[in-house]
Amino acid sequence: YIAKSLTLRGGYTTTNWTTSDPAANPTTLDAAQGGRVLFITGPISVTVENLRLTGGNADNGGGIYNIAAATVISNTLVYSNSATDNGGGLYNESLGKVTLAASTVMSNTADGGGGIYTTGDGSAVALRNGSRVQANTATFDGGGIYNIAQSALTIDDSRVISNTSGADGGGVTNWQSSVLTITNGSRIADNLASRGGGVWNGDNSTAAIDQSQLLSN
Repeated sequence: YIAKSLTLRGGYTTTNWTTSDPAANPTTLDAAQGGRVLFITGPISVTVENLRLTGGNADNGGGIYNIAAATVISNTLVYSNSATDNGGGLYNESLGKVTLAASTVMSNTADGGGGIYTTGDGSAVALRNGSRVQANTATFDGGGIYNIAQSALTIDDSRVISNTSGADGGGVTNWQSSVLTITNGSRIADNLASRGGGVWNGDNSTAAIDQSQLLSN
């Protein structure tokens, strides 16, 4: 539970708290199906880096629940979390702003937004620096990402690949006056859905795709 500005960083050993080396010293936070891995709340600034977040299980946001905070998730793997409602890997709402940099959201499950669910006017999620949303599953919409209710989603130099939706938007669902931007060599590929294998865009929402690829969906 994080309610003040801080940096949460892995990659250390008990004898060296100076140099973070996540490759040599992988640091895992495992909720062991006992609730969310991280709950981040309030008008704060948080950095989460060099970590592996897994085993989360909640109604919304099994891996990370972010509300109202400006959160940067860097060089982090969010994997094998689940939500009974929305956002298996990450749930973002209420003016929350999340940036994923060189991070992966993988093999998470939910009813909506298997990997990521972001909702609400002023809320935003950005994937940057080679981030990946991969092999996530939604029972209904947004296998990889569900962007809804005037939220903003930016996919910049990143990948949304091999996600599955039982209904719409295998890779991304963009809905209810939300804004989607896919740019800078991003790739939406190998996703599966009933409609909108790569991207499902509707209900007064806007999608801008520039210098990017949608293929094999």
